[in-house]
Amino acid sequence: MTETGLVRAFIALETSPDAKQEILSLQEKLRTFHGARVSWVRSEGVHLTLKFLGDVKVTLLRDIEKLIEDCASRASPFEVTTTVTGGFPNLSKPRVLWVGLDGGESLGQLQMDIDSALSTLGFERERKRFHPHLTIGRVKSFDRGSELSEYLNNYDFPKIRWMVDRVRLMSSILKPGGAEYRELAGVNLRA
Repeated sequence: MTETGLVRAFIALETSPDAKQEILSLQEKLRTFHGARVSWVRSEGVHLTLKFLGDVKVTLLRDIEKLIEDCASRASPFEVTTTVTGGFPNLSKPRVLWVGLDGGESLGQLQMDIDSALSTLGFERERKRFHPHLTIGRVKSFDRGSELSEYLNNYDFPKIRWMVDRVRLMSSILKPGGAEYRELAGVNLRA
């Protein structure tokens, strides 16, 4: 919590240790490429964001948790699988590097339910289509001649599967060495 009574918050799903380890290995390979300056996400911070909330009044956190509980009570645990690597907006001039995820209809429905529920508290609904991914780096500068894009475009990220059974309300504290995350609340999906 900050002195202003605000907390920078988001709703996320945890990532498996195996996926985090594979991402760490990929990051080590990508660090060797010249022509790109990237701020790499620490492996302990890799997560799937369902909804970024921004600066939220601390007094709203319990209401947000209740809405997450309601959404989670309607969702059964489901499997998530890593897919391909990529970049936003594209790999020709990336600003964000990522590993894609496939969680089927269950993941998409959970994200839509949470987005819709939070709109009742005044949070704006997402305008962009949900693209499930794990952010692995944020690009600070990029030379078009960098081989990093071609490498990522052709990289065969292993298919890693894990079960999602919990939704987390998280806080994000921005620090010079990168964001620090803390779980504010965790809600299990319907058993």
